[in-house]
Amino acid sequence: MVATLLPQHLEDFRKSGITDASVAKYDISSVSQGEASEALGFRPLSGGWALRYPGSEFFKFKPDTPFNKETKYLSPKDTTQELFVTHLASGAHDDTSEPYYFCEGEKKCLALEQAGYAAIGVSGVWNWKSRGHINEYLSQINLMGRECYIIFDSDKCFNGHVKTAEKRFAEALTSLGAKVKIVNLDPEFGKGADDQLLRLGIADFRYYIDEAQDYGPGLKYEIPQLPPVSLPQFLAKDIPPVEYYVRGLLSKQGKTMISAQANIGKSLFVQNLSIAIALGKAKALDKFDVTHAKVLYLDLEMGESALMQRYQILCKDEPTKAPDLFVKYIPAPDFLDREFQATLENWLTTRSINVLIIDPLGNAWSGDENDKQEVGQLTAYLNTLIAKHQISILAVHHWRKASKDFKAGGEMAAGSYKWAAWLDYHVTLAGAPDSITITCEKSRHGMRFKPFLAKINTNTLQFEYLTDFEKKFTQDTLAQLFDDFRADRVSIPGLINHAKEKKSGSEKTIRKLIAESAAFEIDKTGKTHYLVKKQGLFDETDLT
Repeated sequence: MVATLLPQHLEDFRKSGITDASVAKYDISSVSQGEASEALGFRPLSGGWALRYPGSEFFKFKPDTPFNKETKYLSPKDTTQELFVTHLASGAHDDTSEPYYFCEGEKKCLALEQAGYAAIGVSGVWNWKSRGHINEYLSQINLMGRECYIIFDSDKCFNGHVKTAEKRFAEALTSLGAKVKIVNLDPEFGKGADDQLLRLGIADFRYYIDEAQDYGPGLKYEIPQLPPVSLPQFLAKDIPPVEYYVRGLLSKQGKTMISAQANIGKSLFVQNLSIAIALGKAKALDKFDVTHAKVLYLDLEMGESALMQRYQILCKDEPTKAPDLFVKYIPAPDFLDREFQATLENWLTTRSINVLIIDPLGNAWSGDENDKQEVGQLTAYLNTLIAKHQISILAVHHWRKASKDFKAGGEMAAGSYKWAAWLDYHVTLAGAPDSITITCEKSRHGMRFKPFLAKINTNTLQFEYLTDFEKKFTQDTLAQLFDDFRADRVSIPGLINHAKEKKSGSEKTIRKLIAESAAFEIDKTGKTHYLVKKQGLFDETDLT
């Protein structure tokens, strides 16, 4: 049966951790757009793969090009949704001591069955019923006295609609004689049971089952904390590699901050990125690999007129005008307001957004950005957006201006630290439009990219890569300055004056190099401090 699947369709199952052997147990095949049209009774946007339910003419079709983000699977027109009963579940029909495990969708059922669970799939959280009554297919299953686990997707933690459906489903199963248990999956490890099994492995996934709650009064939606594992167990896990929309800068379902002082070009920088992602350009800034995605750019400060002028210039040479980039100006939103949250999440769903840009983050709510607790409330909500809608977040953040007591300027105090700790990537911009240093201050995944210089093309408003940034003054600079004196010890004030004369660094730079040096030490015995080369661990006379 696997031979009837095109490679890309077989890979779709493999990405969910479902083996070829598991696929081969079922009637799954690749179908053309024409074949799908005839079987469905309407025309899909493409061909795809179809799975026929065991012992039934009913099937599910997954098109290569879905109608939208929410409608990934299609079923024949004017048919009642059936239950997908795996072979393990069918084989246990007469043995009520064997638990059943109900989940959303067929692929999740295959993953659960592969892990040893007698799984039954409902095609949606409400599709266990039809016309207000329990689905006839559910009524035909022998549930009297049987333990039944409901394993709905992890996004139920943020979705009251799904929780209500789960409660009603539990009541329906109870009415049929089942002993119902509720399984709560942790959003950190994926959305569905297939994602969680792939990420955690069979042993750790079992912990969810062991910690399932009996359905009844006082039911809580507490996510069980998986116990720690030994290092060999941890290293043996099949943890998927990090994927990116902008490699080394914005990971999928990640969060990145671009920060700088005013008038450096941070908004223009993310606008450049937004177009690169929406157009699926090969590179951003001729440096970062890009993967195509749908982007929602929320402008909380600039205004529609200025924003339009920016994008008209940025897109004037792009014939498609970035149809996968959506733009909205909102002057005073509050991301912690429930009405705004409902509006925002509707935008994310209806536009199938992958990347949300917030510019600037400080205008996203009415809280105090220096209060850790208030900032924590905002980052907690942004985490729910990432998990619930499987998006990435790219945020712009203002630096505080330099002052007498804070000469360098930079991030605000407590609140900004809370934000920085929350991030996967933190990228800063500094300098002037014709020479901007772009630095990765934090990278949660792998090595940081090397600082580099870019400039803003005033005609196109494009950020253009210039060169990798190299430190002008290094430890070699300090060594050369010291050697210029041809002495065993050099006064630090004299060294600083010499550096100024040679334009080899300011006093601040030289003192920083001295403090970081492993080759020199400071002699502080007299009023004037001297720089002295450190002696080796052994003198030549000791080496015999």
